[in-house]
Amino acid sequence: MTEPESRDGAALILDQLGIGRVDVDLDGQILSWTSVCQYMLGYTPGEIIGNNYEVLLPQPYRDELRRALGKLRQGRRLPVLETERLHKDGSLIPVGFSIEARRGADGQLLGAYTSLADFRGEPLSPRRLRRTTAQIKAIVDTVIDGIITITGNGIIDAFNPAAERIFGYRADEVIGRNVNMLMPEPYHAEHDTYLDNYQRSGVRRIIGIGREVTARRKDGSVFPIDLSVAEMGTPESRAFVGVIRDITARKEAERALLSLNDQLSTKVAELAAALDQLQQAQEHLVQTEKLASLGTLVAGVAHEINTPVGICVTAASFLHDDTAAFDALARSGALTRSQLTDYTARARQAAALLLSNSQRASELIRSFKQVAVDRSSGEIRHFQLSEFLHDLLLSLQPALRGRALSIDIDCDTGIMLRTYPGALAQVITNLLMNAVTHAFLPQAPGTVRIEAVADAGMVRIDVVDDGIGISADNLRHIFDPFFTTARGRGGTGLGLHVTYNLVTQALGGSISAHSSPDRGARFAVRIPAEVVLPVHGIDPH
Repeated sequence: MTEPESRDGAALILDQLGIGRVDVDLDGQILSWTSVCQYMLGYTPGEIIGNNYEVLLPQPYRDELRRALGKLRQGRRLPVLETERLHKDGSLIPVGFSIEARRGADGQLLGAYTSLADFRGEPLSPRRLRRTTAQIKAIVDTVIDGIITITGNGIIDAFNPAAERIFGYRADEVIGRNVNMLMPEPYHAEHDTYLDNYQRSGVRRIIGIGREVTARRKDGSVFPIDLSVAEMGTPESRAFVGVIRDITARKEAERALLSLNDQLSTKVAELAAALDQLQQAQEHLVQTEKLASLGTLVAGVAHEINTPVGICVTAASFLHDDTAAFDALARSGALTRSQLTDYTARARQAAALLLSNSQRASELIRSFKQVAVDRSSGEIRHFQLSEFLHDLLLSLQPALRGRALSIDIDCDTGIMLRTYPGALAQVITNLLMNAVTHAFLPQAPGTVRIEAVADAGMVRIDVVDDGIGISADNLRHIFDPFFTTARGRGGTGLGLHVTYNLVTQALGGSISAHSSPDRGARFAVRIPAEVVLPVHGIDPH
């Protein structure tokens, strides 16, 4: 505790009276040191706080504090002692020493308040006594806390202006009456009995401890107060002083805070439930995105393979019919050299069509199979990026048909990756289809480029378009879940959010978006060329 922290009301009053205050713990360690003590004994707070009180005690009084603390533990009161203290310069200072117990809210002894009066001056003269009395009155009249003094049998004999404001009584309305008039039940009925029991047994309930209780105003209203009571006088002529602070505003603030805490707890629970529902909905929509992507792939397989297979069927049918006619001529012996030459030419042409289109169908099936395996498997694979991108673009042709767009791939054939191909396929697909859907009007021409370069163990893959661009406001939210500018056209706002999660979590990379209106957009993906270990807890799809 520093010196400013100890400047409570009692310390301020003692300062006005020229009395120093030193607070100590049960071991005698100094906790506070007022300015009067500094003037009296020469130590600054920084020099003395934290030291043991024994540094102030000359040899004849070395055990004085220890004995005083022992008596406080026994519940005994100590009179003011005429004694001496050591100045910082080693000189002896005659002082008056008093000590009071310092207790916690539960009544447990925590330490002591000690006071020092400088006895080096002249004896207290009547003039000085009057001046001191006037000082005390001025302090009591101006403090914000109510101060009430009562006799040993509970009769009010002083009631300061702050008490008048707190209780609504004038001082002349309460002085001479029992203090229980200011108390609601059960304190009203119990107070006199409590005073009698204390004076007989010395057992305290509030005196010297302080606690929160309720009080009653002149209008009958009951309100909360902080009450601390100190005893003064002698055992033969006891009197008490009570310091009252109205804590109505504090209690209302505490109740409001508790209410807000309850409301906040309810809101947190509601938000947690809403977040759980949102996450479930997001997972459902993400799964829907995946199924839609696989549906596009299946449509691509059906459409793309249909053409070469249809040509193969037509060529095979023609060759079958032509061969039957050739066989009939050969069997009849009517086959001429020119007919043989024509047949062989037609057969070579049909065989060429069969070979080229079956190879085309085989290549399509291989590409679609690899893309499908990549998207359905969560395993790492070593692959050539250029071949991977061309296979992926091939699978997307049905979705791109009917658009006046040019899709270009610029990728060095030497770039090799060891990563999750399914996750990467989903990323490129989402970025490419996002550009096709949002960057261009339905029949507008344009170009989308997929650019890939290797750089010091990383690979940068950019999807670049020359479309309408993205506004600065939309660009700030481009990767947020459920953010879309095409909700009326069926957009879910999940494509780029899924893409962001796949890049940053499954692929261990980063993604950024750069654009301005009418200047196109660039989505830059940076991923490690080799992912050594799978990322636990992340579904790459």
